[in-house]
Amino acid sequence: MNFEMLKRQYEMIQKMYTEKRMLLHDSVHQDVLILEYLHDRKYEEAQTYFEKKIAATKKRSRNRYTGIEVLNLMLNYEIEQAEEKAINVDCAVEVYHCPVDETELCIIIGNLFDNAIEAVKDLQDEHRQIDFSIQNPNGIFRIEISNPYEGERRKIEHHYLTTKKQNTEMHGLGLMSVKKIVEKYDGLMEISDKDNVFRVVVTL
Repeated sequence: MNFEMLKRQYEMIQKMYTEKRMLLHDSVHQDVLILEYLHDRKYEEAQTYFEKKIAATKKRSRNRYTGIEVLNLMLNYEIEQAEEKAINVDCAVEVYHCPVDETELCIIIGNLFDNAIEAVKDLQDEHRQIDFSIQNPNGIFRIEISNPYEGERRKIEHHYLTTKKQNTEMHGLGLMSVKKIVEKYDGLMEISDKDNVFRVVVTL
């Protein structure tokens, strides 16, 4: 089950990079055409085509939260997944340096968002909210994610479970994977569920 979960994370990353390569490939061909217009002194055609290209790029462009490309890809993907389920995401990111491997960062972000989305996707509209932030003060890398929840939260040997998922064996593995990575970097992972708000804070 853990393997299947990690496999899905890797497939998601591969899909995002493939989309990026396709955009770059298409952009090269578009630039060649514009260059041909300019070479033939077809300035109006070049301007029209370039304006269409810019408009299309803006339409499909994604937010850039940081200078860390893989983090931008992950956040865009996860926020899109949430928005497809009519979940509002408040994302506040201010980060200059990431102390963990890119793949491990994807596992952390992916698992935290997966848990949050699962917890709120069936709530009433006003409660479909995820708050996410990353701060990077004085060399500290701090991730915080929180969301409301319904139902009961259960812990077995400090591992959180939920009664919402049918496959209860799978649930909890995500947080365990995050914790394992955090411990590898001698970091700290704090989990709370006070006042029906589930919060995870990772500090590295």
